[in-house]
Amino acid sequence: MAVEKFYGGMRDIGKIRYSHKGEHCTVKVLGEDRIRIDFDENVRAITLRQVVVLYDDSGLVLCSGAII
Repeated sequence: MAVEKFYGGMRDIGKIRYSHKGEHCTVKVLGEDRIRIDFDENVRAITLRQVVVLYDDSGLVLCSGAII
């Protein structure tokens, strides 16, 4: 991970698939190994076990993980 720790209210860009342009989102910490991502706009066809990748505004990958 490019960030040591997430904190509530982080603003990032989330991509749910390779062809997705990415959408601004807010990250909420739910526990030690869990976060919740709330996209600013509706994101179509998010499915279980799909991967989400979070980027900062400069395009640096912050982390990735499975949608559960």
